[in-house]
Amino acid sequence: MTANGRRIAWIAAGLGLVGLIAAVYGQVAGHGFVNFDDPGYIRRNGGVRNGLTSESVAWAFRTFHMANWHPLTWLSHMVDVEMWGMDAGGHHLNSVALHALNAVLLLVLLTRTTGALWTSALVAALFAVHPLRVESVAWASERKDVLAGTFFMLALLAHVRFARRPDISRAVLVWLCMALGLMAKPMLVTLPFVLLLLDVWPLGRWDRMPAEEAAPDDPPRPPPLPWTQLLIEKVPLLLLSIGSVLITINAQSSRGAVSSLTDLPLAERLANVPVAYLAYLRKAFLPTDLAFYYPHLGSAATDGPGVAFGAALGAATLLIVVTIAAVVLARRGGGRKVWFLVGWFWFLGLLVPVIGLVQVGSQALADRYAYLPLIGITIPLAWGLRDFAARGAGARAVAVGLGVALVAACLPITWRQAGTWRNSVTLYEHALKVTTDNHIAHANLGVALMSQNRLDDAAGHLERAIAIAPNFDKAHTNLGNVYMLQDRLPEAATHLKRSLAITPRAFDAAHLLGRTHAMQENHDKAVRWLLRAVELNPNNADAYNDLGLVYGRMGRFDEALGAFQQALTLRPAFPEARANAAKIVKQLGD
Repeated sequence: MTANGRRIAWIAAGLGLVGLIAAVYGQVAGHGFVNFDDPGYIRRNGGVRNGLTSESVAWAFRTFHMANWHPLTWLSHMVDVEMWGMDAGGHHLNSVALHALNAVLLLVLLTRTTGALWTSALVAALFAVHPLRVESVAWASERKDVLAGTFFMLALLAHVRFARRPDISRAVLVWLCMALGLMAKPMLVTLPFVLLLLDVWPLGRWDRMPAEEAAPDDPPRPPPLPWTQLLIEKVPLLLLSIGSVLITINAQSSRGAVSSLTDLPLAERLANVPVAYLAYLRKAFLPTDLAFYYPHLGSAATDGPGVAFGAALGAATLLIVVTIAAVVLARRGGGRKVWFLVGWFWFLGLLVPVIGLVQVGSQALADRYAYLPLIGITIPLAWGLRDFAARGAGARAVAVGLGVALVAACLPITWRQAGTWRNSVTLYEHALKVTTDNHIAHANLGVALMSQNRLDDAAGHLERAIAIAPNFDKAHTNLGNVYMLQDRLPEAATHLKRSLAITPRAFDAAHLLGRTHAMQENHDKAVRWLLRAVELNPNNADAYNDLGLVYGRMGRFDEALGAFQQALTLRPAFPEARANAAKIVKQLGD
């Protein structure tokens, strides 16, 4: 193929990727936000809602909000607000655009390093439309995945450029891309390991690994180097990883996001590791029953049965067998099967930070964690088809047919899965269909139904969540809220007190308990709990407004006026508090 022909083919492949992504993800322009993390990340986040201001930019770099330090993610959400306001569809479309950019960058990376355009295009197409990537693209709060993916791809491309002509300026570019990626999502701490894999294949820089035979039109390869030199190159990147790990541990620990060994024992974590790896593999090849949350069988919160020892042992054995096979193929294949080894270790290594040894949250695994690791599975799949196609014209036709069929099979599944993210109700109802004992789905669906004033349905799902996880404090809080709205005040108080017994600093529960006592005209108790609520969350304007109302009923007008004024200081556009303050001023005869 001539240079001009290759250029046209490359442009066609890139446009094809964008077209596939538009076909399956165009629907998200009509989707809304969901009540799972989106309020904290966007809808109720004052720092983000204000857009790009000097105060919000400074906040992005100093905050541990949502138990993470990812300033670039916050800045990207602020850009969304500048572009779209609070139109959720616009936010989703920006995530889709980043995902399309990542697919094209992956195509560029593999094409530049291997020269195999259509094999690279298959990997990029599976990256673009595989159902396991829906969560990262269609969920507004997972902007960090697609944004970090962009810097991940740029770092790999910068490393390829450095490997072919090493100098300090090119090395600095790699460091910068990684630093920016870590500021989008700390999962990129394993990037130095991926760069070492690229050095093995397709760059062929490791002098101990037999080089794959080069085709006439393959890109030029850098000279091989000893492993010690390759490792020394990565030291600055390893230092960035260590720094990111320390910051992330601090951020997640300070917000109570890391599960204790009491909540999830070490034995259960270890048992879940091989089971989770195998689950990701199954979902890679059979992407059915996908959900936003998969309950951990070993969680103390749900009193689950635990991860079966036999399942853990069987999964670990299979992983070891595949690993040994990958090493043997690489050593005995004269360099022709190194891509299997690289792809397999890419998959294993990139999942290490989120495989559950340090447990953040209570999930057993998550689709979003596979966004970048799954590339490691599609590389050996695509290059295996390429090897098979080399056997002759018939084999080539079969390989092309299989590649097209794989991409085509993903399209309807991805379309349907993206549709489940239309709103909170569709998301959680789907999860309840494909998972069992999903207390998070029941609880979140209860909150969504409560917002629609479907109180009986909401109460039923929240009661089910508590039956599954009796110590789920937020479910108790929200059930107390539903009961309060149903005027079942004693039952509401019982669940709100239970929430506070589990989490004494649950300010929402304290606020609602104060409001419940106020509705029962237990003014002294109401004041006590509302004061506790504003102590726990001094920025809670609603609690100050409720406190002012109770003071007013008690005839303590000066204190009532002070509470209303504090509510207006926190939220100047608070008409109810302003009207309440005006009534108190009238009572005082001013």
